[in-house]
Amino acid sequence: MWVKNKRTGKKWFVTDEHGKKLLKDDDYETLDSSSNAEVDLNDLTVAGLKKRAADKEIENYQSMDKEALIKALSGEQVLEVPQGKQQPTSETPAK
Repeated sequence: MWVKNKRTGKKWFVTDEHGKKLLKDDDYETLDSSSNAEVDLNDLTVAGLKKRAADKEIENYQSMDKEALIKALSGEQVLEVPQGKQQPTSETPAK
């Protein structure tokens, strides 16, 4: 369930059980499914972003940080450099 804090404007995805507890407080409101598409990805937690990435079947989302998740969910290409490998720079000649 998507909830929004009325005072801060922050929106995030929580379990139904947690959402019901939050909604007892006047500071929170639920967002309907039509509002979900308009959620600013920067406002979501990493867990919320990973949930969306899983729903969209984005590969390797489990190992992505927040910035990479936002790029992947926005449709931007996410380039991963294998561990132990350096990207060539002007100081490091490409082999």
